[in-house]
Amino acid sequence: MKNLPKAWSSMTVADVCDMRNGHGFGPEDWGPTGLPIIRIQNLNGGQKFDYYSGQPDERWLVEPGQMLFSWAGTKGVSFGPTVWHGTRGVLNQHIFKVQPKDNIDGQWLYWALKYVTNRIEAQSHGFKATLVHVKKSDIDRQPISVPPQKEQRRIAQILSTWDQAIATTERLLANSQRYKQALMKSILQPKHSKEWHRNGWERRSLRDVCEIDWESLPSSTPGEFKFRYISLSDIGDSGISSQLTEFKYEEAPSRARRVVRNGDILFSTVRPNLMGHSYITTEFSDCVASTGFSTLTARSGIDEHYIYQYLFSEDMRKQIDALVVGSSFPAIGSSEVEDLQLNLPNENMQRQISILLRNQDAQIQCLLNTINSLAAEKQALMSQLLTGKRRAMLPAADSKAKA
Repeated sequence: MKNLPKAWSSMTVADVCDMRNGHGFGPEDWGPTGLPIIRIQNLNGGQKFDYYSGQPDERWLVEPGQMLFSWAGTKGVSFGPTVWHGTRGVLNQHIFKVQPKDNIDGQWLYWALKYVTNRIEAQSHGFKATLVHVKKSDIDRQPISVPPQKEQRRIAQILSTWDQAIATTERLLANSQRYKQALMKSILQPKHSKEWHRNGWERRSLRDVCEIDWESLPSSTPGEFKFRYISLSDIGDSGISSQLTEFKYEEAPSRARRVVRNGDILFSTVRPNLMGHSYITTEFSDCVASTGFSTLTARSGIDEHYIYQYLFSEDMRKQIDALVVGSSFPAIGSSEVEDLQLNLPNENMQRQISILLRNQDAQIQCLLNTINSLAAEKQALMSQLLTGKRRAMLPAADSKAKA
């Protein structure tokens, strides 16, 4: 590594830590009691364990706070370093116990291995590129820029502070999402008959309040006609992807048929229990969607935002779950979409409710944007701090001592 700061050293992973593989526990070792066997899925919070009741080798034992490294897993999810926060257990294969060497700060080492993980993941390609499986030698030889120990600690403190900020925002997001669900349950299912009648509530089907699949591209569409295509995979937590693929009609997927307009609602009929629905704004009003969606167009006197919000209600979720339960490939047809029921108040109340819920959505989206920004900034800062391109300022006392 070139141009390292003074007192920094160019090393490898093998120079800064020891990694020891877990044990290959087989079915003959599993039991209902004993020490939990820690597998890759448990590193992500999975609570399903088998247990080992034999005499464990010291090398397999994992105590709370132990750093581990999964060398086979899913990119961005289960591959790489983690700190074990569960109970005392024994380590399964495909996971290393990590022990820092002398003059290596354990918290800094965690961040250094995260940086190495990002580099390895970026180099993975080919079939099933999301799955990463490497040999110990592939990790051991990875280069690392190593600062003096005091600077290691300072770098770790800075990056941990960013992690804490992200975790705090994630808790706020979870609270906002729970609040919205509680709010929807309380206002979309009025319990008192007086409230029901006063605001003109009715139990109606979607066919009563929406035109469903009202327009599709005909087979006579010119082959050169161009459009942006909304597939099922283009719908995420933040709505429709801004990176849609443009097609000519003659080259488009056969499912690219649903014409959408501003104010329409896309109802996912494939795995509808995942609630992959979306509202069409002017940004996407020239698009064509997959037939894996039904398009809902609110009739006169119906607030389309209210319909959209109701699709995510507990009431709607229960109806959809009843339709797809036991199916190996959950999907529903347009006729089943038409039969779905909702509680509908008068138009003025629809509008008030939709404004209230949309304001809550805006707060949730703001928190999501903050989390994404913090994560991106932390990633950039981590790259700079761990390569010495940006220095971590030491407290005054440490700087004088170093001088």
